[in-house]
Amino acid sequence: MTPDQLVEVLHGHHEVIDRAAGSLLAWAEHAQEHDPESRGIYVAFFRDWVFDIHHHLEEEVLFPALARHAEVPADRGPIGVIRVEHRRHRMSVDTLAEAVPGPATTAIVRAFVHALWEHLDKERSVELPEAARRLLRHGVTTLQVDREIPDPPGAALDAIRRHPPIDDESIVRGEGCIMCSAFGDQCHGLETEWWSVWEWQHYKSLDEG
Repeated sequence: MTPDQLVEVLHGHHEVIDRAAGSLLAWAEHAQEHDPESRGIYVAFFRDWVFDIHHHLEEEVLFPALARHAEVPADRGPIGVIRVEHRRHRMSVDTLAEAVPGPATTAIVRAFVHALWEHLDKERSVELPEAARRLLRHGVTTLQVDREIPDPPGAALDAIRRHPPIDDESIVRGEGCIMCSAFGDQCHGLETEWWSVWEWQHYKSLDEG
């Protein structure tokens, strides 16, 4: 699989995950009482497909290739932030699985979905496009994917149809490092964390020209 192909797969996953997050929020806000079974479907979707399949492609295929071949730090900057957020998402889903139905579940879902939406926005707008470019620039044309990539589970897709995704007007979504809550704290931006001296000089010369 080429870097571009892997990034295309991950982008496709993000579209499904984004819809699932909005659907989970709709369920938590409006449907907990008459459809309690869907909680287990959402939890299984995140545990078995998002965490075990999607995160595996990022953490065991894409990130190691970036660190090994493209001079990208694996333990800080964008990759460090993404790894930490993956762990937090797992903890949020574990909490959701055990939460008392009602307002407690709604609060947990709302916090999780808000964090997940921010995570998806920065992966889609910053990390994935730049990852593919950097790997190809360093001569990496093939990535070894060590497992099959299944489609999203049918039960989750059915739940998304039963509970059409909703937005939350209380949050602002957007692209770029500046929209990331870790910017300036755990991460100082793509240019600072990933760019080489050559890149800084190259892009500076383009701006001056």
